[in-house]
Amino acid sequence: MNKRSYLVALSIAMIASNILPAKADSFAEQTRDAFQPAMKEYDIPGLVVGITRNGKHEFYAAGVASQADNRPATPDTLFELGSISKIFNVTLAALAEERGELSLNDTVAHHVCADACSIGNRLTLMDLATHHSGGLPLQVPDNITDVDGLVTWLKNWHPPEPGARSYSNISIGMLGYITGKAMNSNYKQVVQDLLFPMFGLQHTWIDVPESEMGQYAWGYDRKTNAPIRMTPGVLADEAYSVKSSARDMLKVLDVEMGQGTASEELRKAVRRTHEG
Repeated sequence: MNKRSYLVALSIAMIASNILPAKADSFAEQTRDAFQPAMKEYDIPGLVVGITRNGKHEFYAAGVASQADNRPATPDTLFELGSISKIFNVTLAALAEERGELSLNDTVAHHVCADACSIGNRLTLMDLATHHSGGLPLQVPDNITDVDGLVTWLKNWHPPEPGARSYSNISIGMLGYITGKAMNSNYKQVVQDLLFPMFGLQHTWIDVPESEMGQYAWGYDRKTNAPIRMTPGVLADEAYSVKSSARDMLKVLDVEMGQGTASEELRKAVRRTHEG
């Protein structure tokens, strides 16, 4: 990911039912008053806010998704979710466990080593899911270009703080990579073909198809204001590459709160991700 990226177009707010007063006809006015100062202060070109309340979805949209053609932001605009993408990663891992395709108590080495090896202090998939790696760095080292190279690096890595939590794209990325393999495919394919449809998502992607590119919002560089989008990297698909709309993300929020429409299998996987 481009560390200088300032995705000012990305501002999907998913607000639960107890945040705003219950008077529905005041939602747009309240949202405008709450968010317009932030848009002005941070020079945010476009913003979409969604609220789910008693099974009803409402939206507030302001500004543009693209400055070049003045395209307005709407509830169907696709935003880069960044690390909100990790919600799907751990849900897929919990689903794979529910189906008996892996156990979160498995060691990482069990899934990635062709021969006997040790990774961390017997690092487990649950450690990856909860970022209890003992000190994995945030990003994949710059000199590593693929997962095989990362596995080699991990074999020689020693946790600087055993047992400590360390928020890491390597940690969650490896969980997604292992889960995709355990499900006899790859992470991107399984998420797009299986998990997104289970949530009822119709406009959520890792690879945005050409037919949807007109909905894809631009971010802007903080210093130059040049239009930018996420830069792919090792484990990007697994860690931070989902693009979605406010309309779809409210469907996810409903399921996360035990509402909405979902199979019991998906609900069990979601409940697993809520465990401490």
